[in-house]
Amino acid sequence: MQNANPDEIDYSRDGTNEKRYQREEIEKIKENGIIPIAYVSIGEAENYRFYWKSEWDSVPPDWLGEENPEWHGNYAVKYWYKE
Repeated sequence: MQNANPDEIDYSRDGTNEKRYQREEIEKIKENGIIPIAYVSIGEAENYRFYWKSEWDSVPPDWLGEENPEWHGNYAVKYWYKE
């Protein structure tokens, strides 16, 4: 997945947990004078992330909403659901 801004990075090189950036790598970024800033999106779930379960494609959980028509693979999340 490509980032819109070359100065931005994702938590992972390819969206998987296996290729996520390690603490040491983030420390190197900080040592170069860059202050990393993070955000957590609670509004959408993405089908290319490590947490996505393949069964959600055919039987989505109650808290998973419709696909975002402008961002293929992104689905609205009813974040107020306990699950």
